[in-house]
Amino acid sequence: MRVIQVQQLQVDAPLLYAIYHESGKLLHNRGERLTAKHIYLLQHAGIEKVVAADKLERPQRMEAELRQRLVPTKQLALGMTVARLITADDGKVIADSGKMLGKDLIEYIVRSKVEEVWIEKKPDELNAAQAKAYLDKVKKHIEQNEAIPGYIPPTTTKMAADMLRDIGGVLELEKLGPPSLRIKVEGDPLLKRLPPLRGHLQRIAFGREGPAGRHRPRDRRYPAFGA
Repeated sequence: MRVIQVQQLQVDAPLLYAIYHESGKLLHNRGERLTAKHIYLLQHAGIEKVVAADKLERPQRMEAELRQRLVPTKQLALGMTVARLITADDGKVIADSGKMLGKDLIEYIVRSKVEEVWIEKKPDELNAAQAKAYLDKVKKHIEQNEAIPGYIPPTTTKMAADMLRDIGGVLELEKLGPPSLRIKVEGDPLLKRLPPLRGHLQRIAFGREGPAGRHRPRDRRYPAFGA
């Protein structure tokens, strides 16, 4: 398995591998198609990276492995739980999986010259709430096709950029706060939310002549597209 940044995930093509959250929760099976909405929802849930599984790795094994971490012996602490069997060089069993570390057991591990130990992650290390939030959003906004507040489809962004280019504007994505668009007209930056209609886009240009003639702004408080 390997770690992949969410921004590097391929969209509009079958996944070549299943992807998991760091908590071990399966997010998408091999062969599923991700869209720009999936990427947006992943990032909105706070998920910056996912784990890609090899073809032969089963979900139960992936979940078990992702819920463990390798800890150097010097960093062992009281209350940690052993995730895998600990053995000495001669094959002698030092501790079984599921054993909680105490002072005597830690000293015994050190004396046995064991360099690293597999330890179960604590609940706050798993960030399992991220996976649940994402899967809930996928069900609501993709399976049930409800609108995603603040989401601007890439095709809409490109269309708006083309329109604004005709009237002297430059389109830049603004990441601060809810997704919105920064529109620059004649060097003056205007932070506006992208409206869905061409006429609104022309009115954002504050009276500049567009392909359909001159338009004056009626109201500068436009709603967010897709809200």
